Amino acid sequence: MILCDVETTVLDAKDRHSDENFTYKWEPFGQITDTISTSSMMGSSTLYTVEVENHWSSTTCRTRDSIRVNINHQPLPNFDPGVYPLEGCEPYTIHFENTSQYTDTYMWVFGDGDTSYAKSPTHTFGTGQYNFKYFAKNESGCFDSLVYPELVTVYSSPVARFSWEPMNPTVTHPRVTFQNLTIPQSDNNNYYWEIQYDRDNRYSYHTLRDVNPTFEWETDGEDISGNYIARLIAMTRNYGPSGLEIQCRDTIENNILLVNDFLQFPNAVTPDGDGINDKFIIRNLINGLGYPNNSLAIYDRWGKRVYYKENISKEEDFWDPAADNIPAGTYFWRFSGKGYLGDIQRNGVVEVIK
Repeated sequence: MILCDVETTVLDAKDRHSDENFTYKWEPFGQITDTISTSSMMGSSTLYTVEVENHWSSTTCRTRDSIRVNINHQPLPNFDPGVYPLEGCEPYTIHFENTSQYTDTYMWVFGDGDTSYAKSPTHTFGTGQYNFKYFAKNESGCFDSLVYPELVTVYSSPVARFSWEPMNPTVTHPRVTFQNLTIPQSDNNNYYWEIQYDRDNRYSYHTLRDVNPTFEWETDGEDISGNYIARLIAMTRNYGPSGLEIQCRDTIENNILLVNDFLQFPNAVTPDGDGINDKFIIRNLINGLGYPNNSLAIYDRWGKRVYYKENISKEEDFWDPAADNIPAGTYFWRFSGKGYLGDIQRNGVVEVIK
């Protein structure tokens, strides 16, 4: 017979079909009752022997019987989730570090329909409150369990989203209005906006707290075109069964392109190699970022094309009359641009002066 160390059983030597005059003697404890309770000493192996005598007149009849009882370890289920209380925001992931003793097989019931037979599982919970069960068993068949009603509480996290108008502000109109599209919209939500105000310093932020704020970049007479980071942090506050405040948050950031669409075309170039006005440079085309898809064609007075370039993106791309050995005179240009603010066509005249 195999028992677990928290168990005892009763050994019964009584003859249920006779009421004759029986006497009993148990070994190794010397008890003289018809029943005896087994020892619950863990790790013991005891041979129980009973001698029964039937006294009838002057005759005594004897019989003996034996049974060995082994007491095995009882599982001691335990685990450490690493944090208490088990309250958090979705997705809420917990690693259950198994600290059980005398256990060989495991079954975890997380309360959300999922189970695991791993020794130390990791599980991710969605929004809700979950009853938790852990069953432990060893090779001897000894079994125990832990049951915790409403052990895990998980709150939903907001999903931060936003848009802005206009989609592509300009240096002449550097003002945008943000529309908060966070899901869900709730009075329990708090919002923190971080708007980059210096394009050369990604850590320069102006903080706003309105639900749908408005922001305007300061020009100070400078070209402020470029990409700027706009970040929204949406946060909800909840109070768990423990009474602690649980803050659930989500963050999203987007780049806002501030363009300079005011293009300035030269009316004369002096390719004399002094580094001043040597090329046909369109001011604000490259740094302004307004028309990344573009083309520039230049013709002489007889209509012959002397220069053509698509998608000018660096200063070396602009027309250099000296490099092409272009004589002095009047030339005609045509510019096409496609960008964030639409398409443009420009035509003009430029004098090459030597």
